[in-house]
Amino acid sequence: MIRPVVRIIACVLAGIGISTTTACKQEPQAAPRPPSTAPLPNNPAPAGQPALPPGHPTVGEPPALPPGHPPIDGGAAPATEAASIKPMPDIDTSAVAFVDAAVSFDGVSFRLPAGWETAETAGGGAFAASRKVQYRLAPADGAADAAEVVITHFPGMRGMDEQNLQRWYGQFTQPDGRPTTQVTTRMDFQTTGGVGVIFVDIPGTIAGGGGMSGTATADKPNYRMLAAIINHANGPHFFKLTGPAASVEKWKGSAVAFLKSAAVNP
Repeated sequence: MIRPVVRIIACVLAGIGISTTTACKQEPQAAPRPPSTAPLPNNPAPAGQPALPPGHPTVGEPPALPPGHPPIDGGAAPATEAASIKPMPDIDTSAVAFVDAAVSFDGVSFRLPAGWETAETAGGGAFAASRKVQYRLAPADGAADAAEVVITHFPGMRGMDEQNLQRWYGQFTQPDGRPTTQVTTRMDFQTTGGVGVIFVDIPGTIAGGGGMSGTATADKPNYRMLAAIINHANGPHFFKLTGPAASVEKWKGSAVAFLKSAAVNP
């Protein structure tokens, strides 16, 4: 406190003619320090805390999930998985014949291909009321079983397309251990009748279980499922054609023709 006061007095005296050169002389200011160029650590810690060990996730961010782990929020499939599903080539349906009568369910109608025999819907089960119709399709030559078409209606699942697709993929395993998405093909289209369709072809071993009918079944190798989400104002409806791979291939064209005929009821 004393030295600054002395300087002030000296400067006042200088103003009235008394020499005070030494007292008024200001001390030079120190040059500013250049900014540090030292690199920051690769994984900095929050201010005031020691650096994190190598490989530690940044504080405040969730750690990465292991490869192949489904998303925690149950949302869409990881980009790498979705990218592995190949687009389905367009199917020629020009040779498919239809019966005269159309079929209609909850606001949407279809043309019925020839050879689709109406079957009694299987059993009861928790979802019996949602099962709209069931068809039997004759087996291919040499196939042990016929193919089966089931159409269901779950309007409460609107907007859950990807979740349903993931569930269907999970019903199949592959003999070589590959993810089912690597052998699945997909085709999305809009019908001239105003209906949106997501259509997938899934091969492999289908898992056994209770199923919608409540009847226990064993795993079935060399099976295949053509499945579709049929989106419209009163939907979605769900289409599944399941059976031995050869039988499903025999009826694939008529399945696509059936789906492309979908139209919203006036």
